[in-house]
Amino acid sequence: MFFLTVLVLLNSFFTSNAVQPFKIDEPVTGKFESKQISKEYKISINKTANVGFSLFCHTDGSPSDISWKISFFSEGGYSPVFLSTGTDFQKNKKQSKDSAEWYKENLTLPTGNYTVTVSVPEKLFNDEISYIDYLFEIYPFEKASSLSYADKPSAWAQKEVESALKSNLVPAELSSKFTANITRAEFARLVSYYVVKNISGTPDATIHAMDNWLEDSNFYRLHGIEKKSFVFADTNDKYINFAYSTGVVAGVGEGNFNPNGVITREQAAVMLTNASFTSSNKINIGAKIIFNDKSDFSDWAKDAIDFITSVRTYEKSVAVMSGVENGNFAPKEKYTREQAIVTVYRLLQSTFSNVAV
Repeated sequence: MFFLTVLVLLNSFFTSNAVQPFKIDEPVTGKFESKQISKEYKISINKTANVGFSLFCHTDGSPSDISWKISFFSEGGYSPVFLSTGTDFQKNKKQSKDSAEWYKENLTLPTGNYTVTVSVPEKLFNDEISYIDYLFEIYPFEKASSLSYADKPSAWAQKEVESALKSNLVPAELSSKFTANITRAEFARLVSYYVVKNISGTPDATIHAMDNWLEDSNFYRLHGIEKKSFVFADTNDKYINFAYSTGVVAGVGEGNFNPNGVITREQAAVMLTNASFTSSNKINIGAKIIFNDKSDFSDWAKDAIDFITSVRTYEKSVAVMSGVENGNFAPKEKYTREQAIVTVYRLLQSTFSNVAV
């Protein structure tokens, strides 16, 4: 069994490393092996705050064997401010064949100093489990509804955009000016969040968690991805590098990506299709759509348009990407933020049958 405990007092039952500073917004990563079973970190909350926390772990054994306990003690306190165990978070548990994540959001912590002890009992390690990698983080929690909109989505997109915001798919930087054209870099970021949720098996992963994973070499190693940088001459954006590393995007030629250029509908179709191919889940496929303007499709985009317009959401069987007026697809038209948000959100719904609508 796996235990993660937040304690003020040192636990004499475990071998412990030196206490290290722990910063809100920065994840703690580590690895447990036999006789290396405890680490401690100090944190400070300088004013009462709503926070969230998550625990992601990977093992060579079965993640179903992993459980934990978390207790928040203020300095000098004898009763925990918050106490819970892994069994309390079954609805907030995301599990794949070799990893699992648990998370808690909107937890109020009073001002104070805390000591975080991350530990596992030695008896956990046996012939089946020889190690556990983990990533634990505490982060400021803000509800998506607290975002201020500079404008509102179009009527057709409003409900799905709001759902996408609540699903932790849209960063604050893209939560306004919904009718504006989206840039290639912005779309790469949205699609990257889908890919991270997809390959990690955690459709509810937070923006904060995903941003940290994209900086963490352990995340790449655990999922067999080569972490690349300086892929293109005109940008070193981590989302673009990740999207390239996972086969989602390519450049525009001569080693460039053109991050500030706007994206067309057929370019979006190709990127969405490539993103869907990163899935180990069964994508929901429906009937093929025949468009009146198919002769206008670029040769490199034809197959992608045919594919992505046949992908359907599980709940309502809505096409991830559909046409415009008069039975046309309009492949050369520019893509807007709201169109991008809606289609990436629908792709998430076509990959995971339990994504809320």
